[in-house]
Amino acid sequence: MSSKKIRRFIVGGFLLVLGIIGGLLPILQGWIFTILALLILKNDIICARRCIIWIHRKFPNARPSFKVAEGKLDSWLEKLGLKDEY
Repeated sequence: MSSKKIRRFIVGGFLLVLGIIGGLLPILQGWIFTILALLILKNDIICARRCIIWIHRKFPNARPSFKVAEGKLDSWLEKLGLKDEY
């Protein structure tokens, strides 16, 4: 396992934990962190990819905004050196 993949797991796991905590606390918007975690982990974890596909199907009107968020997240991951090579 490469160091980029390990770092992506750490960042994605941290965001997923924040999303779960945010789901329990009314102060924090948990769904934002959960979606970011799924976007980071989508190429490494099949379940995350399936969740992204489900979100696309369930909320088709949000797909353009979702694609913009994916693009921005990809550029941030590239700046951090965590972008996928494939």
